[in-house]
Amino acid sequence: MKKTMLILAILFLFAGCTQQKTETVVGTATVVIDTLDDTIVNEAIPFTENSTAYDITISACEKTDVEVEFDGTEKTAYMTSAGGVKTGDYGAMSGWLFDINDEPASQGCGQYTVQDGDIIHWYYVEDFMAEF
Repeated sequence: MKKTMLILAILFLFAGCTQQKTETVVGTATVVIDTLDDTIVNEAIPFTENSTAYDITISACEKTDVEVEFDGTEKTAYMTSAGGVKTGDYGAMSGWLFDINDEPASQGCGQYTVQDGDIIHWYYVEDFMAEF
């Protein structure tokens, strides 16, 4: 019995010494995802410091139950599917692009750190080359 009490006391002590880290929300950004036919996501997402366009896109899709897939991870992430619409569905040059505040993204979604008020707009195109 004393051994059990000692173990419980030690566990309680360690539990009391650990602090849960809570991150502070530093802003809100909006994620919009448009297929060729429809807007499937239009969601304001609160975010913490150093959140990326990738992070809030994942959050927006989780919040709205829209399935999304990326190739690569974090800094090299590329959206390959959203709402069942996949890269290549409308030809070899079709797929997903994104803008930040109505300007073409100059870096990957996992590299761009979102700012308060940003609008991250993903849209599907039938021909990447026509966009550049």
